[in-house]
Amino acid sequence: MLNNEPDSQPTPTPPGDLLTQLVTGPSLREVASTVLRSTLAGLYPALELDPDLVMVGTPSWISDGEQIIAGDTRFESLTDALLWHVIASKPVMYIDGEQFLTRQPGANPTIQLPVNIDAIGRQLNTLASVLFTAYQEQQLDYWNQLTKPDTPRWQELSLALRARWNLKRVKGWDADQLALARLVFNYPDRALRQSHDPYQTRVCLIDLDRGGAAAQHLNIMDIAVVIGVQGERTLILSHSVVIGFRAHSSLEELSEYLSQFADQPPESPVEWRLVEPEGNFFDTQACTLIALQAQALGELDFSDNPARPAPDTNAHHAHNNDARFNRIDPLLPEWLSRANSNDLSAFSRHLMELAAVRQNSATSFEDDIPPIQRFALNNISLLM
Repeated sequence: MLNNEPDSQPTPTPPGDLLTQLVTGPSLREVASTVLRSTLAGLYPALELDPDLVMVGTPSWISDGEQIIAGDTRFESLTDALLWHVIASKPVMYIDGEQFLTRQPGANPTIQLPVNIDAIGRQLNTLASVLFTAYQEQQLDYWNQLTKPDTPRWQELSLALRARWNLKRVKGWDADQLALARLVFNYPDRALRQSHDPYQTRVCLIDLDRGGAAAQHLNIMDIAVVIGVQGERTLILSHSVVIGFRAHSSLEELSEYLSQFADQPPESPVEWRLVEPEGNFFDTQACTLIALQAQALGELDFSDNPARPAPDTNAHHAHNNDARFNRIDPLLPEWLSRANSNDLSAFSRHLMELAAVRQNSATSFEDDIPPIQRFALNNISLLM
């Protein structure tokens, strides 16, 4: 017998917390450190090498016009060395007698560890080729970690996605639209919702295909679409983690809204269809988000080699839009191109938090700024 009562309801989650959940996880630096630590333990178990603390020393040589003399020795951790060569897309070349490993870069004389630096260099090259695969694996392990007994982290994401639909008031929405949203919140499983559903509700994800002669399946988007019927009126609501809620008057309007996320040339238009999953809808949406995230991590490429063809980002990520990124790129601070992985992660999380504040604000950034004419008159009055 079906349970006709709403299942356990999640505590409402602030929008910023949902974004934080999606951008929190192992950083690329943490992944590099983890795989290096395991490799070093296999090569030199007795030394207990920590890749974050063990330094690679590379001497420099200076010519004064008559002779070559030793300059300062440059030190970097093994973790930084691996990340640098991954980002630069260049192989490591360590030479015995030239580079060396030490725990005490400030000591004089430097105490070198008894390792084969050439072998360590070869291991760095091997790990560099599989680092993004390891990044995907550790990200999935992160989502599968238990945060409570019998509760993996991905289910917390599902609960946070569901909590967003517990709407009490949305500007421009009427009582039926709010009731439809709360119905989905109370009954995310279609089988349990049917006996309480006056709207014949469908709760769907968007499946994208590239049409035309080169037909190709693209991806399932992370946008949730809820469709209900009230008399002769069709209610259509959508929610994106980044953009938030939207109401649409028709499927044609929804189609126009979706087109901005999958910009394609006219000869290969994007076709979409609604997919209504079985079971708890938000479990499926959470798993879709995690799959898209893992896919994006696997496609990271820092190479600046112009001969290498650029990946077809639209074939995998419906939210990628080259025009928008081209507008944003000149606005990024110059230091970002030289930042380490920790600073990049912190900066990205800061931007996500700003986006969350903007998304849920009833005002714009210009609301408290007076028009230029009023500003000028006010300042003239103060000077008179």
